[in-house]
Amino acid sequence: MRSNLARVASLLTLLSLLLVACGSTGTTTGNGGSTPTTKPTSLKVALVTDIGGLNDNGFNHLSYLGYTKAQQQYGFKSHVIQTTSQNDYVTNLTSAAQVADLVIAVGFLMQTPLDQVAKQFPSKKFAIVDGCATLANGNCDALPNVAPLFFKEQEAGCLVGAISGQMEVDGPSKVPHLLGANTVGVVGGLSIPPVNRYIAGYEYCAKKVDPSIKVLLNYSQSFTNTAACKDIATSDISAHKADIIFQV
Repeated sequence: MRSNLARVASLLTLLSLLLVACGSTGTTTGNGGSTPTTKPTSLKVALVTDIGGLNDNGFNHLSYLGYTKAQQQYGFKSHVIQTTSQNDYVTNLTSAAQVADLVIAVGFLMQTPLDQVAKQFPSKKFAIVDGCATLANGNCDALPNVAPLFFKEQEAGCLVGAISGQMEVDGPSKVPHLLGANTVGVVGGLSIPPVNRYIAGYEYCAKKVDPSIKVLLNYSQSFTNTAACKDIATSDISAHKADIIFQV
């Protein structure tokens, strides 16, 4: 559910730095500028998705878009593993590390499995979207071969919250079909830090624009159970007259 285009840019930056270190070159143009070029490389980069797969219309999908764009630009060999069960995190990360130079894990839930696998492959490079290599006690493990990819989700949430608040302030004269309860709803997947940062930004900015707005918050306890999300959203609309539903 999470949508953040910054992920794409960060993944491209990470891959760019790695490929430059592996021997990318540049050519100089006639006007003195520099046009970057990249020689074909034997570097292999693996992407390991979280459950939900490449077509989740969320963070897996956006990570894959950045990955494929980088592959087209830099010419590395690709290797994609789609995770279907949380029980497969270690297995999938291990399989990726056995064949790739860089392994990108998509998702906060892979933090502890990544810590385990990265220690088993100290000569390989790893990155993780929305997290860090994490010890069993929940603390980040500063491994030299792991790059954590964190984002300011609260800023994206704030933008949506400000729009929602302004729509409520404008009222039915400018926004047709408002239900009159000055209420909006948030449906989160799991209560984890990146999701909660989206929600915090949303609620803060919605109330900055409209201090009287009521924000409903519920979690579906899943990033893949669309029926559960629909039930929560439907209840917010029918029982509480929520005008807007923000899904995270």
